[in-house]
Amino acid sequence: MLNFVALLALSLPNVEDRGYAHIQRQLPGLTFREARTLLREARLAERPPAPQSKIEHMVVLFVENRAADHIFGCMLGDRPDFDGIPTRPDGGHWKLFPAEPGTGSGPAAKQVNVSCGTADQVCHGAPNESTRMFSAAQLPVKHAISESFAVFNKMFTSVPGPSWPNHLFSQSATSCGTSSNVMYNTCGGKTAQFPQMTIFDSLALANVPFGIYVNDTCGPNTTLSCGDVTPGWGTNTGTNASTGLDPDVTMAGVARHKSHFFSHTLLYEQAAAGALPAFSWISPAHEASDHPCFDMAKGERMLKDIYEALRNGPGWNKTLFVVTYDDYGGFYDHVERPAAPHDESPCNVWNAQHNVSKTGPTDCPNAFDFQQLGLRSSTMLISPWIKKASIINEPLKRGDRADWHGSSEPPPQWDHTSMLATAKNLFGLPDFLTKRDAWAGSFDELLLEQPRALDDTPLHLPPALAPAKPWGPPHLWGEGWDEEDDDEIDLIDDDGDDGEDDDGTDDDDEAAGEMGFPIKREGRGAPPHHCSASFEEIGKEKCQGPKAVTAKQRLQIALYSALTQTPAPDIDVMDYESAGAWAKARWLEYMAMDLE
Repeated sequence: MLNFVALLALSLPNVEDRGYAHIQRQLPGLTFREARTLLREARLAERPPAPQSKIEHMVVLFVENRAADHIFGCMLGDRPDFDGIPTRPDGGHWKLFPAEPGTGSGPAAKQVNVSCGTADQVCHGAPNESTRMFSAAQLPVKHAISESFAVFNKMFTSVPGPSWPNHLFSQSATSCGTSSNVMYNTCGGKTAQFPQMTIFDSLALANVPFGIYVNDTCGPNTTLSCGDVTPGWGTNTGTNASTGLDPDVTMAGVARHKSHFFSHTLLYEQAAAGALPAFSWISPAHEASDHPCFDMAKGERMLKDIYEALRNGPGWNKTLFVVTYDDYGGFYDHVERPAAPHDESPCNVWNAQHNVSKTGPTDCPNAFDFQQLGLRSSTMLISPWIKKASIINEPLKRGDRADWHGSSEPPPQWDHTSMLATAKNLFGLPDFLTKRDAWAGSFDELLLEQPRALDDTPLHLPPALAPAKPWGPPHLWGEGWDEEDDDEIDLIDDDGDDGEDDDGTDDDDEAAGEMGFPIKREGRGAPPHHCSASFEEIGKEKCQGPKAVTAKQRLQIALYSALTQTPAPDIDVMDYESAGAWAKARWLEYMAMDLE
């Protein structure tokens, strides 16, 4: 196989001359090792010179599941340049929005009430929580960032769907035709992993340094609880490697770069030394990811820690820090979703841009043409090269700088692929990954001519609110959680009577079960789950509760089984803890494998 791949690479003498199209066409038909060899053979001999001198370090913190209205709608609602939730003349903070995002605001649109400052620090998962928004006082770290740097008014998720397709787009500018949390072979692909090139492949081809910082606990030298160590720091002090489960190894173009998987500890050490690579991708500690229903105060603390590490390091004046959320998480956002061009990637299983049906019988749901973006993502842009207290609306240019005026394609927008376009333009990478990142706006158009004065960017951000619970092990529901002190979480509005119906069940719990949310259980001792997307995808009518294996764990088990060639266990006899332990064991096994 090596001779064939070498010959294939030789037939294209220079990646920079030919772009990525040739490689992208080959990848869906290759094995993991064949694809790895092809990309190595195509690598440029030298790192290309950067086309600009402003930014040497681009840092991305990719967090979970919060819409723009939910985070910034009230906080910035009185600013005329932000489309949020303004104060009414009577001093109230209520606003009527269309009941369904994207349906417009005409007379036929249903209306719902949206309130400010009522979001819970630790959400309960109740349906009515989707229209309760945070105030500035509830999120002091993000509010301080909005006053010192920039917040996007018009930054959209790449897919109007859940996490996985948006993670795929954020790192490869395509989801290969999938719009649900599924693996590639579920939708007709030849492999469990998605085969397309990622931004990490592009960086590696151009010999541009990068790191993928993955964490599964909140502190160094810990496996179960964090004690009194600094929140936000990483595992395995004394080593570079991370034992955290990277959520994105569903992409072969992430998994083949496991030698670039580092702990958060190394991130802080490199920031302090001014030694961060050109591109850093941070996957947060799970309980600090802002994913529903983890504690927002912990996510705020992690954001503060990372910002202060960058700000106080010697590389600050050459750093661009991007913080964005992967999807809207079921929270309400009222802004219309704009059109987008199809990515037209060769890995697409449906070729929807040509109205071609899927290539064969699969279990993949929801054919989608990928010509519409998802809801707004909460996104911040932080750098001394960014205008103070600015609100960012539509981009002026495409990532590839092509003139779109008068063309049949929609005008460019900011979306997750903007991060890829930005990295391409900042570091002189050989090509865009697909038509989507070539179309999306690139953040380099927002950079000032000169950096702001050092004393114009704060050394420290305000303290985050106190966490509702101490930092603990997010990957276990039992050990480490004090069941006596762990308040029961009723996942719908409690009527307060705690009474029982004639059949002996609490009517609140009965209603929760009917709506598909977990029924509260006595002394369960578990962190709350975001259950809205964890039961329908596995064929369950109702959420199975906090001790059950989640849909994400089922996908992880199938993926890690494929990665390590280990027979998958019988998931139906497992619980949340045993499924997590099995996945973690396979992950460590994968990290120890020789991929050569």
